[in-house]
Amino acid sequence: MSNLSILTDEQVVQRFEAVAIDQGDAVDRFQISKVNRLFDKLIALREELSRRGANRRLLLKPLLFHDNINVRLRAALALLIIAPEEARAALQDLADLKIHQQSVDASMTLDSLDAGEFKAS
Repeated sequence: MSNLSILTDEQVVQRFEAVAIDQGDAVDRFQISKVNRLFDKLIALREELSRRGANRRLLLKPLLFHDNINVRLRAALALLIIAPEEARAALQDLADLKIHQQSVDASMTLDSLDAGEFKAS
């Protein structure tokens, strides 16, 4: 990804949202290599917010209620370490849908959290 440090916090969040939407589309089309490339971009955006200060990731909280299921999933995963209750509630809502790959991912994450196997970062 280009130099993220020149972006405002709002631009980083907007880019996170856009990349998560693109990734969700790639998931629906079974474009695994694209999903993986976009995952790396999401990690870079999450890490950029973290680099700016611990609370900057909280700017992703509104995305927990986004219309796009993949945006909600990716925001929840990014927020687990700093807003665990809200992130876990969003994951539970997604798991309860039981209609998308993201529902499966959310359910598996919750299972891993409950088993003490998932390490949020």
